[in-house]
Amino acid sequence: MRKVVGIDRKIKRAWVDAVLDRLAQTTDEAELRIFLDKHLKDELPGKESRAKTTGIILRIWSGIPSSRVALRDRAVAMLPRISGQERIWLHWGMTALAYPFFRDTAEVVGRLLALQDDFTTAQVQGRMLTAWGDRATSKEAAQKLITTLVDWEVLRSTKTQGHFLLARKMTTSIPDLQLWLLEALLDANAADEIEAHQLLRLPESFPFSLSIGVADLRRHEGFNIHRQGLDMDMVALRKVKIEPPPKRERKPKNKKAPKPGHGSLFDMEADSVVSKQGTPDTTQVDSMHVLRYLSDPKCEQKPEESVFAEYRLLCSGTLHRDILGDWSKSEVARILLDEPLLLFAASRPFDDHPLELVLHLSVPQVQETGDNYTSSYYPDDEVARDLAALLTLLCRRLITVAGKANERHTTKYGRHPLFDGVPVPLPLANSMQRIFWTRHPAVITTGRDTQRIEDYNPWPKPVDGKKLTALLLGLPRSAHAASIVASARLYALALEMIHERPDISYQLLISSVETIADAALHSFEPPPDAQVKHQKAVFDLAISLGMKLEQATQLAIEACKHEYWVKRKFKKFLIDNVDDSIWTEQDDLFRIARVLTLPQREDFEKTLSKVYDARSKATHVGKPFPVTALHTGGPFMPEKLASAVFRSIHSGSPLTFPPVAWFERVVNSAISSFWERSLTNAQTEGVNRGNEGSACA
Repeated sequence: MRKVVGIDRKIKRAWVDAVLDRLAQTTDEAELRIFLDKHLKDELPGKESRAKTTGIILRIWSGIPSSRVALRDRAVAMLPRISGQERIWLHWGMTALAYPFFRDTAEVVGRLLALQDDFTTAQVQGRMLTAWGDRATSKEAAQKLITTLVDWEVLRSTKTQGHFLLARKMTTSIPDLQLWLLEALLDANAADEIEAHQLLRLPESFPFSLSIGVADLRRHEGFNIHRQGLDMDMVALRKVKIEPPPKRERKPKNKKAPKPGHGSLFDMEADSVVSKQGTPDTTQVDSMHVLRYLSDPKCEQKPEESVFAEYRLLCSGTLHRDILGDWSKSEVARILLDEPLLLFAASRPFDDHPLELVLHLSVPQVQETGDNYTSSYYPDDEVARDLAALLTLLCRRLITVAGKANERHTTKYGRHPLFDGVPVPLPLANSMQRIFWTRHPAVITTGRDTQRIEDYNPWPKPVDGKKLTALLLGLPRSAHAASIVASARLYALALEMIHERPDISYQLLISSVETIADAALHSFEPPPDAQVKHQKAVFDLAISLGMKLEQATQLAIEACKHEYWVKRKFKKFLIDNVDDSIWTEQDDLFRIARVLTLPQREDFEKTLSKVYDARSKATHVGKPFPVTALHTGGPFMPEKLASAVFRSIHSGSPLTFPPVAWFERVVNSAISSFWERSLTNAQTEGVNRGNEGSACA
């Protein structure tokens, strides 16, 4: 049977955006068709051309089979949470579902870009011949589809006609959006199931940067995951039974009112409310497996249900154990963590970039249950990623997981014909994710009589292996352990994006502080006079209505009862926990341009207010951060920032908004100091409890 191309003309991004906006108001296809016909009239005056384009767009978002309506509705429900640019994730998934030709073309482009920097229209057309035949329709459709992707800002054309490049990798901090796209692409794929790591690297998802991992796939309700062989997790779509809505029952004429003893649905306790499937929601998801691991790193509690794994990590900078003598020639300096943990610098030479680290860990099998499923798996990949995030925070160097080199299961899974009792090697060459900072080039500064070479890369960092191990092993005892892990995840992602997207990195750094500050200062309230000042409008209104001073004060304080004091917690956490070294010592990670004016200690609180207000404007109004925020150190400076600096020098008005490189140091110092202090407090409380027990005895 001859396959139908279907999508054979250019579809502009603005058109599908308009339909998506309208879809949030109505799902009636006739109404959508009328709306779209009017919307396209100016750009497509021809009635036939407009009708065909309308039909193509409606097939993406409206004319879909009933089995995909729930997926479409979830996409529409995400609209208030995502930015305009993030809508591309939704359009991509729905278009791949509607048109196999789109999915196949995207796969071809993705494979070409994985092999080379650019591609030509002819290369795409040639590779589409196998599946779609050598016909004029498919050739022309491929060309139109490439122009569509250029309009969607997925691709960009080069100076050479017919040559195209990837415009940029699209990112999102919303895991649900990433999981939704993978669910759509798996549904569009011809295969019923796909290996988990392969699903995370589908060629047709080439424009998107995914930050989720296998553990996120396991927790997603849209996927069924089962293990195949020793180490292969296969992902399939969870089958959902589509049932017609029940017929409405005729109401009895005289219906008795409910007895006072029976509460309504809104009066019931939360645990007695049933889910849509008619069964209590028993979801038990523990996303902090790293804390379990650090409580039992040798897996002594469940040795018979465990897996040993070796991971390779990449560090953007040199880490070495703090020893006497020349660390670059010492094997001891490569041992970064003490027993029972193992982290070893494997790169040779030592200062190779990025530094390759070896991480060994053993984790037990865990089981998670939900409404209609039970999933058993090994969370070693999530533990490795969280350990990398925690090490990134403690070492202040970007550390990412490149891949898993080998693993060894317990004997209950049977013997391997070759690797019995020893780790089984896993594919690494084609699955390694190489995420690290590019090294800065050396800069030669020539004066009248001197010449100086300046290195803007991170300095080699000595680490105290004993202290580092103690901080990690002590983390589960901290009252704020879960918040520290969650904050470290955001901080690590901020460091990953700091050079490519400093504005997003700034947002993530602020979020990482908010995460830990909310837990550390959960019951914080400002003093009464500050609360009255915060609700000054209420206070003034009460006075104008004739209330007494005491009554107006009480009313203003009462108006603050539902305040979360997020900004105040943000500032207080940083002020209380930041170390004095940020004011007295030179930074060993980012070298900030001397022409920028950095905040002083006496202006710290005022500066933090500026930072938080700028984030609020960027998030809620769309106003970009001040241009100085984009500086990440290094020998080069964005053109906008250079122009602003030049104008500042000539006008005599300094640029006072702090760069992201400075704010990152503040955030790292505060969270790291808080982590250390929380362990000291936990140890003190443990001693006090022990003394109380002795006294009672």
